[in-house]
Amino acid sequence: MKDTTSTPENDPCWDDEIDLRELVRTLLKWWWLTIGIAMIAALSAFVFSSLKPVPEKYQVSSTVVVMPIGAANVKMLSALATSDSVMQRAYEQLRASHLRVISLSGLKGMMKAKADTVGRAVILTVTSGSADTASQVLRVWRQTFLKEAQKKLLVLNGTSDQDMATLRNQIEETQADLQKSRKALLTFQIDDKALSKKADLESLNRMAAEYEAQSRHVEYLLNDISLLKNRLAGLPPESKLSPVDALMIAGIATNVMSSSPVSAVPSGTFLSDKTNAGGIETLNALAKVLQAKKSAIQESLSGVWKQANGLRVKLLVSEVQEEKLQNSVDLAQQKLRGLDSKLVAAKTHREELQNAVEAGADIPQPARVPTTSRRSFNTVLAGIVGLMLGMMLSFVIEWWRGGEEDV
Repeated sequence: MKDTTSTPENDPCWDDEIDLRELVRTLLKWWWLTIGIAMIAALSAFVFSSLKPVPEKYQVSSTVVVMPIGAANVKMLSALATSDSVMQRAYEQLRASHLRVISLSGLKGMMKAKADTVGRAVILTVTSGSADTASQVLRVWRQTFLKEAQKKLLVLNGTSDQDMATLRNQIEETQADLQKSRKALLTFQIDDKALSKKADLESLNRMAAEYEAQSRHVEYLLNDISLLKNRLAGLPPESKLSPVDALMIAGIATNVMSSSPVSAVPSGTFLSDKTNAGGIETLNALAKVLQAKKSAIQESLSGVWKQANGLRVKLLVSEVQEEKLQNSVDLAQQKLRGLDSKLVAAKTHREELQNAVEAGADIPQPARVPTTSRRSFNTVLAGIVGLMLGMMLSFVIEWWRGGEEDV
């Protein structure tokens, strides 16, 4: 039976395994090299850090006072101060002023903004290696931030330049609509001739009243004739008319003549020679004339009422149309008053918001920021790197020597 036990001699996998004891022996063998390289690296870093001068840093701050608009808005403005738009505009202005600024990212590293603890101001801070640079950067940054903060507040409250322009355009459009409505109303009133129609209607009403009065007068006469005929019918037909009856018939005839022209009107003397039957005949003739007059009056009255009703319909239509045009004028005036009030309120609010963000006192002199040398940090870091390099070099040397022995 064949032995399948795995040994370093018959298993090729043993060649890929790492022997920790060999590594430790290598490190212990070349310990002086590892320690030496680490000490040389640490000493070099110590000397370099000691000889290199510590760069000076200057810091300057400015407070931008915000009127009471809420702590949330103050935080929003503090974020706006370090936004890309503000930084980009400040960077462009600084480059235009020939100030040496490394890059936009370097400029952002110099700037910090935060809201104060009370929530009424934004504190802008600039740190730079030059006092003049710090002051100039802060001055440009603060100016740019003030403009952008005012614009932001105006936009949030609906009083930006665009909002104001839109409101003014609405006022102009409403004024044009008002003028158009007034012109349409005036043109309608001129073309419609409502006053003339009203005068014609009043004239027709007077005519109708006169015809109605004439009709009533004719009715009264017909009633008198009927009563007199009934009385004469009760008397002997061949008897002569009494003087009283003759005078009554003459009076009726006179009234008939006043209301309608007749060819002949009998007098009281002429009628006194007639009998009662002749008086009845005369009354019938007068009644016939009055009936014809009554029909003519009713026909004329019907025509007048027809014309009057037509005018009333036209006046009603005109009044509805005029009321509609007047309502358009009133609505335009009401809208214009509302927009004018809104514009005045927007202007007032805009002025308040423009003064809501103000710079505090003038920019002070930059203060020097205490800086410490990183000598200890650099020395420790260099020592660690030296140890790692020494260990790697030890392994390389041992590997190289092992290869020569095999040859």
